Amino acid sequence: MGMNAIAIYMVSEVLDGMLHTIHLSSGVSAHVWIYDHLFAPLASPMNASLLYAVTYTLLMYLVAYGMYRAAGSGAFESHVILKT
Repeated sequence: MGMNAIAIYMVSEVLDGMLHTIHLSSGVSAHVWIYDHLFAPLASPMNASLLYAVTYTLLMYLVAYGMYRAAGSGAFESHVILKT
């Protein structure tokens, strides 16, 4: 999965920027809303923050896996690999 590391890094940065830029009707950013409503009720602030980070990392892993397995008719065909 190291072949798409730069692409995944860029997806991660763009998504993080979007989550901080998008403000909901309550006036808070999407990032704060997700943390407050999904993770903060589950654990202490330190552990909720860790849970958010682990979830975000797993989401990026799923993006990488999707790129790896994308659009192939066979089990290991048509991998999406971005070369720089």
